[in-house]
Amino acid sequence: MKVVLVACSGGVVSGLLCNSIKKAGLNSNIKIECDSILNINNKENLNKYKDNDVLLIYCGANQLNKTSINTFSDSLKGIFVAPQLRYYIPNILPIIASKNIYCTSIDNNVFTSMDGNKILDYIMDKI
Repeated sequence: MKVVLVACSGGVVSGLLCNSIKKAGLNSNIKIECDSILNINNKENLNKYKDNDVLLIYCGANQLNKTSINTFSDSLKGIFVAPQLRYYIPNILPIIASKNIYCTSIDNNVFTSMDGNKILDYIMDKI
């Protein structure tokens, strides 16, 4: 299972985005689940999602920190932040420097489209 963190300012829009991606996964035969980082706050909680191809964990910027990243780092393949949070990427890069985790800001046009298919393709292309 590939774990992907998706962050926006407060976590609400990233949650909507993840649900849109999950729906797109149904059309692509990719088994995707999404949940809030508040619900998946430790490695043991990841086990209930192990039968999925991808787990999208959405969060707000304040929840995207060393502790949360390290909690999921064994399975974490990518961190995608909303365009307005691209300034936050330099804070993330030192945390993931020794790990094989991709980190980027989601393209503004892709993000604002809220098109699950486009965003799924964008994420899968990167991880």
